[in-house]
Amino acid sequence: MEYFNTVLGRQSIDKLGKTLPHEHICCYYEPFYNIADNEHMDKAEVVRLSAAYLKHLKETYGLTTFVDGTPINTGRDLNLLREISRLSGVNIVASSGLYYQYEPMLNLKSEQYLCDMIVRDCEQSCIGMLKLGLDSQKPDSYIQKVFKAVCMAQKKLNIPIYIHTNAFIQNGIAAADFVLECGVAPSAVTIGHCSDSDDNEYIYEILKKGCYIGYDRLYPQGGETFLPRKAAQLAELCKMGYGNKVLISQDTLVYNEYCPVSYIQQTNPYEHLFTNVIPCMENTGITKQQLHQIMVENTANMFMMI
Repeated sequence: MEYFNTVLGRQSIDKLGKTLPHEHICCYYEPFYNIADNEHMDKAEVVRLSAAYLKHLKETYGLTTFVDGTPINTGRDLNLLREISRLSGVNIVASSGLYYQYEPMLNLKSEQYLCDMIVRDCEQSCIGMLKLGLDSQKPDSYIQKVFKAVCMAQKKLNIPIYIHTNAFIQNGIAAADFVLECGVAPSAVTIGHCSDSDDNEYIYEILKKGCYIGYDRLYPQGGETFLPRKAAQLAELCKMGYGNKVLISQDTLVYNEYCPVSYIQQTNPYEHLFTNVIPCMENTGITKQQLHQIMVENTANMFMMI
């Protein structure tokens, strides 16, 4: 398709530009917010800071599009995302689908019911991404039902799927196999969090299936050796001819209630990629042309499912 969906409406694919393909503005639980109100989360402050951060990234680094990977059941807030997009001037792509936690009210529903719910959500709200999550070795019966429902929805909606996986137990292969067996095209699938793994053979196994990989946990971690190690790994992937299937991001956020102490980030959490990650990658020999391919061309191809 020659367009992508944003929270403010459909956009031509040539408006996508430089993209952060897997981030979040916030994750929270709406019932807690309804009880505690601003003692739990100050939404106005989240909007103010998030809009300022994204506007700064646009003006300073040329960021055009921000993909919010928050599915329905981890606090996706469409009104909040719309206001941030208006204030910042940055395209925001919202997600539908379901994360991997067990939902007792949905367990009694059929795959078709879940599919219809997701399709309706996407069509009513101009959703641009579907999200799934697998954190165990293989999908259990409930997760299988969710996966099948999202795959059914994908084939109706023709938008891509981004899958949270656990690279430490290397379950991205099982996640990819499951959705591909459901009939989803490999070019519509991104296996997330592959950057958590130092095992290139595991990553190659996913890439050989034709899926994209989310090299998407590049926030500060692992000491001084982390970024040089990840940059060298990415350079090797590019050398092996897989540079056209990599999406780089950080999977970070402005507010997360799931931390031990709830907080709102007072410093721009997304800037790390531009100020630290990209220079480190350039020092490893990754060219500006390759970075443009990864941050612009690959994300456009992912939305067009090429």
